[in-house]
Amino acid sequence: SPFSTLKCLVLYGNAVPWNHMLSVLQFLPGLCNLNIGHNNLSHLPCEPDHHFPSLLELNLIHNNITSFCDVTDLGPTFPNLQTLVLSDNPLQAFGEDEKAVSEFGNITKLHLNNISVTSWDEVSKLRWFPKLTDVRMGQLTSLGVGQGGQLTSLGVGGVCLDIH
Repeated sequence: SPFSTLKCLVLYGNAVPWNHMLSVLQFLPGLCNLNIGHNNLSHLPCEPDHHFPSLLELNLIHNNITSFCDVTDLGPTFPNLQTLVLSDNPLQAFGEDEKAVSEFGNITKLHLNNISVTSWDEVSKLRWFPKLTDVRMGQLTSLGVGQGGQLTSLGVGGVCLDIH
């Protein structure tokens, strides 16, 4: 493939449908970083035979993802994913049980700035990510944080969350 050495692809605000993105990824075997923010994506289904082990970072900033269930298919599709950026999405829930995040065993960094989660019980579900070491959660106005509030950090399951 002429693009086999491509490491980073940014398709910011191009209205690329998710199924087309999966087709493109088949021609980018060395891709490590994919930024598909501002594309109005909501549910990201993947076929069981799609596997892209080289992808380490996926940026889905400012789309229309409301639940972690909308992205659960990404775990098996990107088995080595380490960084997932879901900031500026109307994300409200991480799922009903650990199964929702069980496929994300290698996630170490999770960016959740300006999401719409409304309960601390949802935030505590971050403990379900076994390797999580870095969480960014700024402007959680739905929880009263980010409006000049006093909370700046929170420990969840041995992980220190940075909240600004």
